[in-house]
This record gives sequence, C-alpha cells and structure tokens, in this order.
Amino acid sequence: MNRPLVVLVAPAVAAFGAIPALAQGAFDLDEITAFATLSPTEISRTGATVDIVTEEELEKVGAQPLSDFLTRRAGISFATNGGPGAAAPIRVRGLPAAYVAVRIDGIDVTDPSLPQSFFDFGRLSTVDVSRIEIVKGSQSALFGSSAVAGAIDITTRRASAPGTEVGVQAEAGSYSSYLGSVSIATMTERGELAFTLSRSTTDGFSAADENDGNTEDDGFESTRLTLYADYEATDILTFGLSGFWEDSTVEFDALDFGTSLPLDGPYLTEQTESESSGARVFAEVDGEAVFSTFSLSYFENTRDSDFGGDFTGSFTGDRTMAEYIGTTSVGSATTLSFGASAGKESYSDDFGEGERDLAAVFAEAMIAASPSVDISLAGRYDDYSDFGDFVSGRFALAYRPDEATVLRALVSTGFRAPSLFELNDAFSGNPDLLAEESTSYELGAERVFGNGAAAQITLFRTEIDNLIEFDFGTFAYAQTPGTSTTQGVELTGNVPLSASAEFFGNYTYTDARGPDDERLLRVPRNDLTIGVQGDITERMNGILTVQYATDIEDIAELDDYVVTNATLNYEVSDQATVYLRVANIFDEQYQTVAGYGTSDRAFYVGLRANF
Repeated sequence: MNRPLVVLVAPAVAAFGAIPALAQGAFDLDEITAFATLSPTEISRTGATVDIVTEEELEKVGAQPLSDFLTRRAGISFATNGGPGAAAPIRVRGLPAAYVAVRIDGIDVTDPSLPQSFFDFGRLSTVDVSRIEIVKGSQSALFGSSAVAGAIDITTRRASAPGTEVGVQAEAGSYSSYLGSVSIATMTERGELAFTLSRSTTDGFSAADENDGNTEDDGFESTRLTLYADYEATDILTFGLSGFWEDSTVEFDALDFGTSLPLDGPYLTEQTESESSGARVFAEVDGEAVFSTFSLSYFENTRDSDFGGDFTGSFTGDRTMAEYIGTTSVGSATTLSFGASAGKESYSDDFGEGERDLAAVFAEAMIAASPSVDISLAGRYDDYSDFGDFVSGRFALAYRPDEATVLRALVSTGFRAPSLFELNDAFSGNPDLLAEESTSYELGAERVFGNGAAAQITLFRTEIDNLIEFDFGTFAYAQTPGTSTTQGVELTGNVPLSASAEFFGNYTYTDARGPDDERLLRVPRNDLTIGVQGDITERMNGILTVQYATDIEDIAELDDYVVTNATLNYEVSDQATVYLRVANIFDEQYQTVAGYGTSDRAFYVGLRANF
C-alpha cells in the first residue's frame, strides 16, 4: 500500500535510550499521533500538546478506574460523587467535560441525553483499553462542537504482533471488588480481529462521605464487550468495523434538596441502570492520488434512574454519523486532508424530546516549510438545524532547532453547540440559545537530553464567550454576558535513575474563572504528581505515584490532599504476571466534590496472562 503517510500508530525508535517511555512524564518526539491531526503525523510536527498513553504503561498499573489513572496526567482532573461507577466527568485545563470531545475506536461517545453532552469516564477501566491519545486546546477545527478544551481518543484491546493472542485478567480486593476479563486477538498479513469481554462488581463504599455518618455501601456492577476487525480485501481496499456494548448498575447518594439541611445529609439512595452501545463500519481506499476513509457510526445510551423511590426517570440519547476523510500529497512539502460529515442527534426523557441534523466540511494542510519548520492550517464549517452554523480554525507551528528540541505555538477557535436538553427541556429549555464561542492560545517547548531525561513546558489560555448557564431567576438556560477564562502552565518531565528505573513528574497551575471573575468550582489551582518506576529485580517491577492537589473551591471548602498509590508486578513466567495494587496507601481522607467521599486505603491482587 502506498499511503501518503505512515498509518501504523506505533511508537517510532525510542528517544530515551535504555529508558522506556512508560511513565507519565515521558514522551517521544518521533511517536506517531493519529488524532492530533486529520492524518497520522509525528508528534514533533503537529505544533499541538499531545499526551499518548501506551498499552505497556496501562498494564503496569493493574486494573484501576480509568479516571483514577488519567487524573495523574498533566492538565487533567476529575470530580467524582462516589466510588467505582459513579459519575466521573473529566476536566481538561480547568474546563468541564462538556468541552472535551471523546471517541472510542472512532465512535463519538459524548452522551446527547445529558443536560450538557459529555462522556462519563466512571464506568471505564484500564483493563478495556490499549492506547489513549489526549490532545489539549481547542480542536473544533478538527472535531467540531465540544472540543474546546481538547479531544481524547481511546483504543480498545488489539493484537500487538502477528498471530493469535489470548489474554485473561482477574482481580480481587477491598470493598468485595472482583474483576475478570478475557480477550482474543488475531493479526494476519491481511487483517486483524480483536474481542474483549470484561465483568466487574463491587460493594463499594458510601458515596456520601462516611466521615459524615453515611455508612451504607453504594455498589457497582458492569459488563462490557468490545469488538474490532479489519480486512485488506485487495491491495487498495480495506474494510473494518468496531463496536462495544455495556450494561451497568450503580448506586450512589444524592442530596435531598427538598430540605434546607447541610451537606452531611440527609441523602437519597439513588440507583441508575445504564445500557450503552456503539458501532462503526469503515472502508479505506488507497487510491493513486488520494487515501480515502468512509465511515458510518452509531451511538446510543439509555439510563433508568430511581431517585430514592420518590421519582424515577428514563433518558435516551443517540447519534448517527457518516464521515469521509481524504488525504493527498500536494508537491513534496504539503499533505492535504479534507472531508465532510453529516448525521443526526436525538434525546428523550419523561418530560420532552428533541432532535437535530448536523453537517460539516473541513480541511487541514500540513506544510513542511523547511526541514525544521512545520505549519498546520485547519478550518471547519459546521451547520446545525436547530441553532445555526459556525466556522472554526486552527493555526499551529512547530520549530525544531535540533533533533532533540521542539518549540510550539498554536492559536485556535472553537465552539460548543447548545445541548438538546438546553434547547428543548420542557421546564428549562431555551430554543433561542446560540453556540458558545472560544479562542485558545498555546506556547510550548519540549527537550530530550543526552542522558535520557526529558522536559516539556506549555503555557495555555482559553477564552469562552456566550456562556450557557442555568438562570435561577427565570429557571431556564440563558447566555451569560462576559468572558470565561482558563489559563496556566503545564510542566512535565522524567529523569533516569539507572538503566532500568526513572523518576517522573508533572505539575499544572490553573487559574479558571467565570464571566463574573469568580473561580470555577472543583478545579485545583495547583496539581502535582511525582513518581518512580522501574525494575526491582529481574522479574519484579513497580510504580509509585504521589499526587498533591491544593486550593480547590466548591460550594463548601475542600481541603488540600496528598494521595499515594503503588503497583508491584511480578512475572511468574513469560506469559503470566501477578500484581499487587494499593490505592491511597496512607489512607488520606479527602473530597473532590463537597459532601462526597473517596476510597480509603484499599488493596487489590490480580493476575494477568497472555497465551
């Protein structure tokens, strides 16, 4: 196949010598990203802030909630109202989950049934995932609405080499928690097939903080199935499909707002049963001049909630999308990608419903202006049947003064479309809402040193106008005058301690403010993670992380906290590894949402084997 760019999304030659790029602080300037641009490109050429999580890194930490794992990445935080399965909306650089686009195996999984459409990370664990790409800053020029703070692409389990692999994983631990997973993956010269089935259950702990006298357990159970396949039918034509299905039940506590009591109660015991599914079929055509991808995807999520027996509700959201992306070379220095998409979104609940058509055209030019300078220009036009249209753009510059250094600059515009709920809800909807508009700026630098150490710094700022908020005076959604801003700095780095161990860390300072210049809630002003990882013996390795978060505001004051986690892995054989995972080693008592607790010290023992 004569594709315009390398399509295999696999690390290039490691830039760190004997130190593998596994820790949160490590990065590889030559690694290929398939998500930060419309065509696969080396990270050093994108001009964007890209964070890639590999399968090997995920395996090193055991089977933990994906939100717990991601919160230790630079610029990312979560505020959860309970234990496993409870809502875990992500925040990127201080901006809420509604500003983050999320795809799983190419499927847009942001939920149209929510008051603000976003993806809930609370039901996903590291055991179901093999790779994560995080692109920060406004990406609306590439992905449209919601990609104001960034975009995240999640790849599920795949074969790592030609042949057939069978993988099993089992874990048991605190709170009567049990997890089991089996995966089968096959790769041949002409295609691959991957299948994963996982099941997890836990009695959990009280979502409402037990230190306030809430002692009942809030459990969670989930079954998840993922599938991926592709087949090279001819030298120029490849077909493929991906899909997932998940069924889950979670119990958690909600404040009884019918009373005027404090955050320590009383709470309603709430249970939500969810069923989520998605599918995508695609065809790749490697033409003489243009490499084309045609795809059709579908996503649906249904939720049935019981709010303490006093109120029940059913919610459904779905999305169907068709998309085309073409990539071609224009001369020897420019790669041009272009495409179009069209689809429909809908939602319904017990009090109303809404739907809309959406369409877009987009293009991106990657220009190698010189051997050391790359420029990315992207533009997109979106049209929504219910509120209008929007044009977004992005300019990115990458300058490499030498092979170990990259200087980056980026400016981009973006938007968040009003959600179907905000427009159509029977009680609070406002059909006159317009899109929120944003502008993002970044300056960054990355350097790999001769001893294998690496460092990265990024200055960022995002401004949002036409903010949509709930107006308690009219009890309806309305545009809020003024500008919201988030700005700060991200620092990331790693230093080798020996040929098989390294120290890593990242620090994020975030100043996030609304139109009234008041700080946004649940955003740590200072968020620091440090850690060490490496080999302890020939068969044993481990990773230790310490996270320190300070200056967090909510409706009630939240204390600063320090959380320490560790995982030890012991290779019983070339095929099997046992591990011990300890969460919150020093039993820190802290909250990320006022009134809601977090896990005490917890122990988990697991087995991971591949045949």
